[in-house]
Amino acid sequence: IARTKMLANRVATRSGFITPLCCIHDISSVFVRTYAGRNPSGHSKSKRQSPRIQHNAPNSRRNKSSSSSSLSPDSTALVMQPDVNKKAVSLPNYTDVQFMFDTLMNPISGVNYTIKPDLSKQSTDINDFFSNRIKNLQNFELLLQLQAFKKEHEKAIETVDVMRDLGFPVSDKAYNYLIMACGEGGRTDLAQKYFDECNAVNGEVEAHMHLYTTLAWAYAHNGQLDQCWKIIENVERNTLLKPDVAFYTVMLQHCVFAKDPHRAWQIYWHMQERGVMPDQVTYTHIIRLCAQTDMVERAINFYDEMIQREMVPTEHVYASLIHACSTRKDLYNYKKAFEFFQKMKEDGYKPDIKTYNNLLTNCAGRADTPMAEMIFDEMLMKQPDIGDLNAYNYSTLIDCYTREVARTSDAHLQNIIISKGEVVFKKMREKEVPIDHVTLGIMVKLYSEAGREKDALVVFHDRFKEYGLKPDFHAYGALIKMYAKKGEIEQVQEVYMQLRETGVVPPYWIYKNMIIGMVKAKYYKRAIKFMKEMKQVGLKPHIQDFQLFRKMTRDEFPQLYEEIGELCDWHFDSTRFLVRAW
Repeated sequence: IARTKMLANRVATRSGFITPLCCIHDISSVFVRTYAGRNPSGHSKSKRQSPRIQHNAPNSRRNKSSSSSSLSPDSTALVMQPDVNKKAVSLPNYTDVQFMFDTLMNPISGVNYTIKPDLSKQSTDINDFFSNRIKNLQNFELLLQLQAFKKEHEKAIETVDVMRDLGFPVSDKAYNYLIMACGEGGRTDLAQKYFDECNAVNGEVEAHMHLYTTLAWAYAHNGQLDQCWKIIENVERNTLLKPDVAFYTVMLQHCVFAKDPHRAWQIYWHMQERGVMPDQVTYTHIIRLCAQTDMVERAINFYDEMIQREMVPTEHVYASLIHACSTRKDLYNYKKAFEFFQKMKEDGYKPDIKTYNNLLTNCAGRADTPMAEMIFDEMLMKQPDIGDLNAYNYSTLIDCYTREVARTSDAHLQNIIISKGEVVFKKMREKEVPIDHVTLGIMVKLYSEAGREKDALVVFHDRFKEYGLKPDFHAYGALIKMYAKKGEIEQVQEVYMQLRETGVVPPYWIYKNMIIGMVKAKYYKRAIKFMKEMKQVGLKPHIQDFQLFRKMTRDEFPQLYEEIGELCDWHFDSTRFLVRAW
């Protein structure tokens, strides 16, 4: 019944085309009877001959109504004339009727406008395009849409010139596609030119708000956000124009993509001041903006606001929320990330590789190996959808094992965890996943955290050489930390000198591990030497990290005690202090 009503509405709304009404009536009647005779499986209810439709019968009531219609002789000539020797026509099947209906309901026979055309496969050459189409305003607008889609602004300008030569008026819709084509082609000057031309011809009225939106999009698409801001100011000053949600959302989107949070928030507050309510797309970009600027709480608030307004969160909303929560290391946001992940799957969305990577990285940050293994196994199962896993995915899982090894002092448990990391590395080699210096650096760290010097040196010297790679500062830093824990200061200095020979300036955490190791081994003067070197390379030792050094030298070496205080940065970090106190 619903299908029959839909077909009747299509007949009523599109009866203004050149197809004769009586012909449409015949086809729609066939439709009704075809659907009425079909069971849910799509086949006829009985095997007997289908009902017949009588055409031009002398005593037919339909024939009388047709003959008394007010159709002109020219239009009645287009009515389908059945064979006079064949008084009845068998009811066609569903597929044939659908094709006949779609064909007859079009103003141009053979072109189906009831289905959105595939823009990527149609020719944009004006001669090829009109080889099987009539030249009317609707088809010219469609051609301009195709040319804008394919970023062919020169052809779009040529099409508008042809329209003018043939006497067709350039409509607002045609100008809209022309401005869009110029924006896609990077010609914002031409986009502005045709925008001014449209306003000069048709006047600046409220109906032209979509042209302002398209012009703003053209500037934003080419990175000219200052011009977008001028358009916002002009529109808000004009009393004839009422900015809508699409106008603000277009510019908000490009500010997010350009990673300009300050201007993006300005646009959002302009929306609030004008009383424009955000829609689903706007919320998607706002939540993405919050994820980029580490505003996790605000992103969750916007999500709750979407739910209160009965809006369905998009796939990108969930992905941004998971990304935002994954950047935090606290337990609350860790659980929130997996809560959104579960809701994402419940709403029927398929997580992409970036979402899985965020969750896997989140697990590695908290050394949650059971959850990391579950996510990794799910990624292996979803490879046809998300693509083959790369070295980053495998390395993140091994890094999770590394962090778990660092958190335990049980040698037996450490060996069990290391064996799991070795299995993952072996799978990488079996599946011929390209192994980079990051993966090998994590393997060095895996063995170093457990104090397995021999295995760590095998990876450091042999594996790097096998794959034609050079160790990075992560690999050097892992060895330095291992030797510092053991109190082997000579080995620490040797590895440090090898690192400096590569031309790399060690980061803060390498200096910290070296100095703490030297302090525990009571090599105070060497520790002071490296603290001075830190200041020379632009790194300021934090007083919180070297309080142990000061305590150990307070009584025995008061001069060193004062020198350490002068070298350290006394900037008070309240967050770190409160965390330590808690």
